Amino acid sequence: MRTDHEVSLRCCDRGWLGGLFDRNHFMRIGKMGIDSFPGHAPHGIPSDELGIRFGNLPFSSAVKCNQYPADIQQTQERNLFLPAWAMRPVAEGTGTLDPFEALFTDLESHIARGVSVEDLCGTHAFLGALDDEVAFSRAPLLSQQIASIIHDFKPDYEKEAFTRYALMHWYWSLWRWMLQPGPENYCEIPTCGRPTPYQLFVPHPRAYDLIVQPSLRDLMCQTENPDVRWFSEGASTIQCDWPESLGAAISRNGFTNEFELSPVAKVRNP
Repeated sequence: MRTDHEVSLRCCDRGWLGGLFDRNHFMRIGKMGIDSFPGHAPHGIPSDELGIRFGNLPFSSAVKCNQYPADIQQTQERNLFLPAWAMRPVAEGTGTLDPFEALFTDLESHIARGVSVEDLCGTHAFLGALDDEVAFSRAPLLSQQIASIIHDFKPDYEKEAFTRYALMHWYWSLWRWMLQPGPENYCEIPTCGRPTPYQLFVPHPRAYDLIVQPSLRDLMCQTENPDVRWFSEGASTIQCDWPESLGAAISRNGFTNEFELSPVAKVRNP
């Protein structure tokens, strides 16, 4: 018997980003099929799937034998017993090799100093921060950081406006949930952007959480000392397909009066 909350999670999938990238490009660099790895259930991970990922050892024994630091082991074991919206990706700091770790740590430090998540993140991704200096200056810190990231590898507004908006909404919703886990925040993450079991149990650089394709995220989590020189190329070549006018993809938020991704763009299926 499913609870109303479980049903609501199943009904809030965001499908618009699932196929909106260069599939052939990611198949080449990932050397694997697009759908070669099954997704995980909205609540927890079935025990038969854990057998695939962690061998024959009971999960609790596998965690204790994996020789990861205690904090990582605690996150791994805790994730086994939590609903999907409460699980946390197992990030493994890599210093200068992962600039996203420094950005996320900076956000966490603001929270530790007493800044509220609401003030840090805002109520939505401020799309105007991508294109307008004034809008950038009044955007919450999370939108400012994400706008800076996207501007670095997607500087061409004319050709890639919707792709920039789509990625900003996804990155913002993912990091906002990671800073404040909850069912509503989890539902805002596009379906393909939600963490996979590998992200939830295998330590990995935080940069991997921002790879669009779930099967490629899984591949990278399983690869020891991977060559990640393709990462910037992969990010710069992502293309999102939006058949409507650009105006139909954005709307003004009634509370902030700032631009955000429109409701139809958030829920559109490819």
